[in-house]
Amino acid sequence: MYVQHWKIIALLSLWALLTALTFWWYQFRQIQPFAQTNAFFAAADLPAPPEFSGLPGLKLVHFWREGCLCNPANLEHLRELLSEYRTSDLHLFVVASGKLPSHWLNTSYTTLDKNTNAGLVSAIPSAPGLAIWDTNNRLAYFGPYSVGPTCSARNSVIGLVLDSLLAGQNTELTTMAGNGCFCDWNTKQG
Repeated sequence: MYVQHWKIIALLSLWALLTALTFWWYQFRQIQPFAQTNAFFAAADLPAPPEFSGLPGLKLVHFWREGCLCNPANLEHLRELLSEYRTSDLHLFVVASGKLPSHWLNTSYTTLDKNTNAGLVSAIPSAPGLAIWDTNNRLAYFGPYSVGPTCSARNSVIGLVLDSLLAGQNTELTTMAGNGCFCDWNTKQG
């Protein structure tokens, strides 16, 4: 009877340990150190990518970098924007550093050729980021999705820029600074 008591205690202890380890693994597998960083976007006269030729409407170019820890939060922000402006004449393009995952956004987009658009690619300081060209293929915005420590539609300047452009107003915000989650464009992270 005494041996059976210890077997039950040992099994319960093993079960508790495995449960705690499983919880720890599940809870912390995606949590990684986060340090707010500053990003400075500056582009005065970037030419419109050749892929825009003859394309009406606004062109939104998302900067995505493989292995960037900021991607999940930013992806949600991008989805919110696309959902809110889905009826607008808005075309999505992506400049990717690395390979985009399959079913990345579950919406149609065009990947810009980095060689053809070398000027744009060399101007990108960090990701995630965004550039918007107006209906006349003039650069209207070049910068981060948001300027604060969180990335969401609630603190985003992007909605204001899109609203202005859709109302026919000229907008030129091509020098922006942001503080939040950014990954350097030219280095790998992972």
